[in-house]
Amino acid sequence: MKKALSIILSLCMILAICSFSVSAAPEGTAITDEAGFLAMAADGTYYLANDITITKSYEATFTGTLDGNGKTVTVSAPMFVNFAGTAKNFTIAGAVTVAEGHAGALANDSLGGTAVVLENIINNAAVTGPDVTGGLIGQFGAKGAANGISLTVTGCVNNATVTGVQQTGGLVGYGFFNTGDDLATEAGATFTACVNNGAVSSTLGHTGGILGRSAYSKNMVFTKCINNGAICGGHNTGGIFGHATSSVTYMTYCQNNGTITNVDAPATDSVYAGGLIGYGQGTKAETLTAGDGYYANKIEFCINTGDVIGAYRAGGIAASSGASGAFGLSLINYCINTGDITSRGLGTSAAANAAGGIQGYGYGSGTKEYAYVTNCITTGNVESKGAEKGVASYFLGYISSKYAVVKDNTATGTLTSACGNTFALCWNNAAEFAPENITGNSLPAGSTYALTYENAIVDKAYEVGATDEAALTSGAAVYAINQAAGQEVVYMTVDGTFNPTVIAAEDGSNSIVKNADGTYGNPVKEPETTEPAPETTEPSQGPATGDSFVIFAVIAAISVLGVAVVAKRREN
Repeated sequence: MKKALSIILSLCMILAICSFSVSAAPEGTAITDEAGFLAMAADGTYYLANDITITKSYEATFTGTLDGNGKTVTVSAPMFVNFAGTAKNFTIAGAVTVAEGHAGALANDSLGGTAVVLENIINNAAVTGPDVTGGLIGQFGAKGAANGISLTVTGCVNNATVTGVQQTGGLVGYGFFNTGDDLATEAGATFTACVNNGAVSSTLGHTGGILGRSAYSKNMVFTKCINNGAICGGHNTGGIFGHATSSVTYMTYCQNNGTITNVDAPATDSVYAGGLIGYGQGTKAETLTAGDGYYANKIEFCINTGDVIGAYRAGGIAASSGASGAFGLSLINYCINTGDITSRGLGTSAAANAAGGIQGYGYGSGTKEYAYVTNCITTGNVESKGAEKGVASYFLGYISSKYAVVKDNTATGTLTSACGNTFALCWNNAAEFAPENITGNSLPAGSTYALTYENAIVDKAYEVGATDEAALTSGAAVYAINQAAGQEVVYMTVDGTFNPTVIAAEDGSNSIVKNADGTYGNPVKEPETTEPAPETTEPSQGPATGDSFVIFAVIAAISVLGVAVVAKRREN
């Protein structure tokens, strides 16, 4: 009997191992070469069975699904002319140069369908375009296009150079993200755990590490995105995005580590550079107000470590933010800047040449349109080089509102203005502050900078504290963030690190962790690879993994029963 039981147990172990070793191939039809790729049905489901090389673009509008299955696509032309479906789990290698129109390694354009999804795509292909250019997609949507199409980008990385003329981004060049009517629940574009490591540049402007420009976008959400590349362009340039008009932006747990620079663009006073945002103008919808929880821009828990050099306005987090109309509140909360911020002073006014450690310029003068900077730290030097006009301030460079809020911020570093306009808190051109809105700020010990300029009044008295610089550099001075009831308290230090080193997002989604290079974000996982399925153009008809387990379980049970019966008969 003991021998029979040993046999039974051995069989069970073997069958269990076999049952768990079975894995299903990706869904859809296998693609093994360029011919198969170009022959895909526009609405089909496909996967790559092996690495492939593409020399021609898929010309129809693709609305189906392509699972790269961890493989590499080597390109010498964009994979798609127009992509409007789901693409995931592959690496793009090679190089793309487009002579006319828009350009992207994945697609020149993305227009049509109902939802575009990009997941775990790594781009190593340098992209050069004559106009709108993106590492993955050149232009998404179009002005005046019907509502309903959304973009979701998760875990995508650009490692290559992206070079365009205008509207140039590490992942997307230009986006019209106009899905839905409810800003509280609808996201026109969501970028999560995306990284740019490549140099992104344009000759005219609107340049960003993740997104170059957006317009008429009802909702953009950036979470845990990181830029490590040098970003250089005319007009508006930023580590995460360069320029947004009539758009709404929510940005959390994002970080810029690259140098942000303006080139000498055409003569205009709108050439700005920001650590995360170059220019962010909110919508002007009269039915939506800041009191209802809506913002032109809401930026929280973000970090800039890169130097920012703007031709005109410059800011550690945002160069210029806010919008006229009822919907204009610009909130920057719990953010850190450690980079040096410089306005080259090429503008013709103090507003145009404003430099701020947190924000260069804040638009708005009414009760529902103003700048709000609180619980931020800036340790970089701030300078405006305008010989006749220019402002350098730690927190807000230039505003025109008595409603603006500058509270509980901390600063170190120096302020320099070629024309002498250095103000520790900010320059407020059109009104005097409400005193209750200017409290709790800490400045370098022994600071002799005037605190504010308010409607021709210089240096009104506000209570300010002295920054303990030793505590900042040692990491002893921390800000508690995310202290909502029932949540673990998270601290952010001035060197851009978090304690604990793993931070769960407020919604419980993917955590932020410390990457090997010292940055914080959600490291992109390599797509899981599986053994190539037999090369066939027909979808797999085999059982799914769950079905395989059931089948093996039944076989195991029958085998065990049979062995037990035989063993019992022998004993008798």
